Amino acid sequence: MVSPIHEKCPPPLRQQIEEAPDNSFDLILRVSEVDDAVQAEIERAGFQVRRRLTLVPQFAVSGPGQALFNLLEYPWLLSVEEDGSVHTC
Repeated sequence: MVSPIHEKCPPPLRQQIEEAPDNSFDLILRVSEVDDAVQAEIERAGFQVRRRLTLVPQFAVSGPGQALFNLLEYPWLLSVEEDGSVHTC
């Protein structure tokens, strides 16, 4: 059985980070609530918060991949995905 912590980060992203933990990543952190305390924890882990979004609670962040592993155990972190460009037809 996969631990809930590992379910927060997709395996391909986890592998990229494990292979290059010092590389900078642009990520979306989906959280249970957007507030100053959560943002402070994200910044303390080593990320720069680029955007706070409240409609679907999430933070757009940039920083070293290894910083993510400091956050995975927090219950307020629900899921992680790579942030990227959105293209329309």
